[in-house]
Amino acid sequence: MRIGVHSGSVLCGVLGLRKWQFDVWSNDVTIANKMESGGIPGRVHVSRATLEYLGGAFDVEPGNGGDRDQFLSDNNIETFLITGRNKATAANNTYANNNVSTGGGIRARNGTTGSGGKSGGGRRGSRSDSRCTVRI
Repeated sequence: MRIGVHSGSVLCGVLGLRKWQFDVWSNDVTIANKMESGGIPGRVHVSRATLEYLGGAFDVEPGNGGDRDQFLSDNNIETFLITGRNKATAANNTYANNNVSTGGGIRARNGTTGSGGKSGGGRRGSRSDSRCTVRI
């Protein structure tokens, strides 16, 4: 399994009149998709934007995602592979201060959890600067 993580803004909404579907769109969603497809099986592949949110909580090595995915190369997206927790900063719990935790699920900045249910109403979308929660 490959895991790719990118942090950024998304436009999301519920589509449909009878059978509702939740979806997200943005260039950042495309980057997250390419981070996964340009990753290495069994490794966590993160972008520079995500690495900054992690606040030094994890040790990383160069990911060289552009060598495996043309989109990452064309857009000069710097990538990294997580090698483990940084024991010095993990003791200070700095990643929790950056809205990143080791629990499961997707959590938005305001503390609500993303869902594909029948809430949100109709075809209207909303813009949200969401951050994914990472389990490692």
